Amino acid sequence: MSQNNNSTITFNALGVVIFVGIIVYCVLNPTYLSFLLCLSINVLLHELGHYTAGRVFKCSMNEVSLFFISAVSYENKETRYIYSTQNSWRDTKWTLGALPFGGYTTFLTSSSPLDGDWRNSPFVNHKPAFARLIIHGAGILVNIFTFLLLYAVFSTSATPFIDELMSIALVLSIINLLPFYPLDGSSILITIYEMITGHKPSEGFMNVFKFAGLGLMIYLFYINPSILNRLLAMVMP
Repeated sequence: MSQNNNSTITFNALGVVIFVGIIVYCVLNPTYLSFLLCLSINVLLHELGHYTAGRVFKCSMNEVSLFFISAVSYENKETRYIYSTQNSWRDTKWTLGALPFGGYTTFLTSSSPLDGDWRNSPFVNHKPAFARLIIHGAGILVNIFTFLLLYAVFSTSATPFIDELMSIALVLSIINLLPFYPLDGSSILITIYEMITGHKPSEGFMNVFKFAGLGLMIYLFYINPSILNRLLAMVMP
C-alpha cells in the first residue's frame, strides 16, 4: 500500500494472484487477450456511463469497479466520505478487479428522508424517479451508442478486433436489459414501476424480487445457458 497527498493505492493479494494468472493465460492464449481487451473497454465505458449520469444529477459515487474481486484500488480517504454534490472523481474509489465478469458503480444512499431540494442532495435515493431511470440506463445507452458508432464507421472495413468490440457492446446491452437483479434492467423496471404508481415497492417485495432475480441469473448463466444463447442469436446482426 502506498500513500501520496492523502491518496491511497491498495493491493489485494488474492486479486493480484488471480489477475497475474489471467495475464499469463492471455500470453499463452492470444485469442483470449483480444476478447479480454474488448470486454474491458466495453465494461469500462458502461460503468463510466453510470458515473457520468450520476455526476450530471450531482450524486456522490462510492466506488467504480472494472471487474470483480479487487486487485488494486485507488481512493482519497480524506475526502471520499465528505457528502457533497461538488465531489470530483478523486472522491470516488476506483477499483480494478481480477475476474472479468462485468463491473459495478455504487452510489451513496441515505436512510434519512429528503430534506429540501433534491438537487442539493448527494444521495441517489433522494433523486426523482426520472433521474434514477437515466442513471440506471446510462451504461446500456453507452454500450448501444458504442455499437452504433463502430458499425457506422467500420461497417465495410471492420477488423476482427472491431467486430469483437461491437459484438460485446451489443451483448452487454442485451444482457443488462434483462430484468433480473442485480442487472441494470431490474433497477430500470423498478424505477418505471415507481413512475407509474407513484410509490416504491415494499421492502418485502424487493427482497423476493432480488432473491428471484439472483436465482434466474444462476439458471440462465450457469445451469441452462442455451436459453440466453438463443436469445442473443435472435438479435445479433
